[in-house]
Amino acid sequence: VANIITGIFVDTAMRSAKADHDAVMHEAKLKREECVANVHTVFEELDHDQDGVVTLEEFEVAINCEKMVTYLSVLGLEVADARILFFLLDRDFCGTISIEDFII
Repeated sequence: VANIITGIFVDTAMRSAKADHDAVMHEAKLKREECVANVHTVFEELDHDQDGVVTLEEFEVAINCEKMVTYLSVLGLEVADARILFFLLDRDFCGTISIEDFII
């Protein structure tokens, strides 16, 4: 009888652990999707002329805007030097940041 009770307990615990894992994975996926959507929103705010890329000038103007600094702070990004951040994001050194540069 004890083995049966132990077996039921172990089976229940394993099912519960799998359900917890699935819930954690689902929540992580939702957070990632929300983060990507937030990054798109930030990119659209930065791209004033809506040409699909952000220039250094657009970036500096936006980063100096209190609204953008606050928004980036909410996302967990603190911007101390806009030029350094821009050049870190401009991985292909073309002088602009595309949405792909910005997300990756």
